[in-house]
Amino acid sequence: MSIIYWLDEIDAATYPQVGQKAYTLSQIKQRGYPVTPGLVISNSLFEQFLTLSPLDRLLTDFASLDCHNHQALQTFAQQSRQIILNTTFPPDWLETIYREVTKLPNTPIKLIPSVCVFNAMEWDELLSSQFSLNHPEGLSQGIKNSWAELFRAKILWLLQKRRLNLTQVKFALLLQPYYTAISSGVTTIDPSTVIIDSTWGDKLALDWGEVLPDRFCYNSLSRVLATHKLGNKLVAYRLNNDLLARYLLDEEAQTNYSLTEQQLTELENLCFDLVNDYPSVNSFTWSWRDNQLDITEVKPYLTPLQSNSNLIIQGLAASQGQAIAPAQIILDSQQHWQSIPPQQILVFANLTPDWLPLVKKAAGIITETGGLTSHGAIIARELGIPAIVGAEGATQLITTGTLIKINGDTGEVSFPSGFESQSELELDIPLPYYPISTQLFVNISQLESLNLVSGKQVDGVGLLRTEFFFLELLQQRSLITWLNNYSTELKEHLQHFLETVCQAFPGKPVFYRSLNWESLELNKYLGEVKHNQKIKEIFFKLELEIILELSRYKKSKINLLLPFIRSVEEFQHYYQLIEKSGLLQQTSLAIWIMAEVPSVIFLLPEYVAAGVQGISIGTNDLSKFLLGINREDTLINSQLTTQHPAVKKAIKQLITSAQELKIPCSICGQISVEYPEIITDLVRWGIQSISVEAKAITKTYGAIARAEQGIILDMARKFNLG
Repeated sequence: MSIIYWLDEIDAATYPQVGQKAYTLSQIKQRGYPVTPGLVISNSLFEQFLTLSPLDRLLTDFASLDCHNHQALQTFAQQSRQIILNTTFPPDWLETIYREVTKLPNTPIKLIPSVCVFNAMEWDELLSSQFSLNHPEGLSQGIKNSWAELFRAKILWLLQKRRLNLTQVKFALLLQPYYTAISSGVTTIDPSTVIIDSTWGDKLALDWGEVLPDRFCYNSLSRVLATHKLGNKLVAYRLNNDLLARYLLDEEAQTNYSLTEQQLTELENLCFDLVNDYPSVNSFTWSWRDNQLDITEVKPYLTPLQSNSNLIIQGLAASQGQAIAPAQIILDSQQHWQSIPPQQILVFANLTPDWLPLVKKAAGIITETGGLTSHGAIIARELGIPAIVGAEGATQLITTGTLIKINGDTGEVSFPSGFESQSELELDIPLPYYPISTQLFVNISQLESLNLVSGKQVDGVGLLRTEFFFLELLQQRSLITWLNNYSTELKEHLQHFLETVCQAFPGKPVFYRSLNWESLELNKYLGEVKHNQKIKEIFFKLELEIILELSRYKKSKINLLLPFIRSVEEFQHYYQLIEKSGLLQQTSLAIWIMAEVPSVIFLLPEYVAAGVQGISIGTNDLSKFLLGINREDTLINSQLTTQHPAVKKAIKQLITSAQELKIPCSICGQISVEYPEIITDLVRWGIQSISVEAKAITKTYGAIARAEQGIILDMARKFNLG
């Protein structure tokens, strides 16, 4: 990631790194408006600086700071600024920055804070600009002085009040040559009036209220100068070395307007052109130097996407949770994901498996296509990140770099409002612990999910699937190549994956679902291979070898779950392969099948007679086959899936049949998350375990506890009535 951006090259993608003030100036400059040339030291460099010793402890210390303790706040602020100022500026950074700065005119440098945070203008008013002489030593000191501004007591207090940590304020610095201003001022715009306030020298005298400016009032519609009034200007400011110095104006300057008629006309034309191009602008500051007019700031700040409503688009809520982060639009399947920074909200026209490595690092995902059981939705739920699918037009309505909020609970994409922050969205309030008899399992498809399960009340892994794991391997080489030339490495990869999961759940059951050849995620990479029975058997035998080795470990309780079984004969074929592998001698191993093809509903006794020891109801596919729904279809009413009576009757029949046949029955589809009310029915029908994504563990645990308590209360009431 670059640490330097010139105003002429900034675009929406770099918006979070350069801050809102610099981004705004860059956009109007690129449109031909007069802006002093400049470069931006990106936020990434500031973040790197804070990782240097002893600066790295500031973030930790701030998290435990009580800002209501005035003395402690002041002490922390003073000590923090001193640590920053005393820290040696890395020479290689300084060399890079100064090499670029030498391309600017040889004048003093003005360092202007440019932040990317909610209500950035409030923050900019609290952060002072700094000046430095144009040489390496002065520049490094000026940069550190600027960064130290963030550690003022007033800023730290505001950070805690807004529930933000230091890294959530994206802090960049705009460096521009400082020219001694002949005059400067501010232009204010409303629907009826344009007001130009002007004074001699730097605008600081106006900001501090030390002068009454010259005022020119225009009619916004007719563009006619309605009134003008000479101000009361006794002092002005100009740069002396690296400080703005105050001086007294002579009598001639006091009694004359600070703008000539020609300057006023040029400023007037600039104003109306700017408002015509940017209707949201209500004020801008400017300065005159020699014969050059420069815009120095525009308010409100521009963003990559302007809107009159916070809501941008509505889609289908596919994975719970909320996030606030910059958006990243992805249209080109050939785009290099390595160039995209982590913790972005990714917006896809269509999420393909190729993007899995990037999705793992995302703050959230939005797709224009796909359903609630599409691979994009499943990946997001596995990783515990919010996701919205079926948001048609998202790639046109959202611009890369825009700070947006994704709500995976409601399906809404919006602009963050007020001081809303990511920290406010990440509260995970644990439920009180109630013992439950229904087992709660977790679905795992990626090792990253294990971090989300730590400390949660789960009884094991109800569904360990490898389709997403294999996506990354198949992007390297085809399955045929893996099996023919790299079979040892393939086995090692898969064994490491399974072993890592088993080790995370010592002594607890782990149900490994063998590779699902009908998986939509693998279609692109498997092609016709998925119909090659010989290849499928070779791979299945490799899976069995790994399971056999893992099952010999005392703390491993791995079990086998066969997917997409269409007939009893198909199961018998796989059962014979299992028998030949020696796995049946491992008494701890259970062989289950996924109940996702409707034939299982009617033939479960025959399956059990053939050797099936348990079933896991896969409602995602079962509902699809029962109702003739395309898995990727976003237009089907949710009641036709999660709440359709046929689906509920099928689930109840499977649970009842399993009880009669005395085999365990689990459910691992999305239905218990999308439609939590069904958990009460599942418990009453006699489900033995429910398996959900890590993100849904807490809510599902609470729902199971309430359902079981309800049954106990009902029994108690009946007993009392009797």
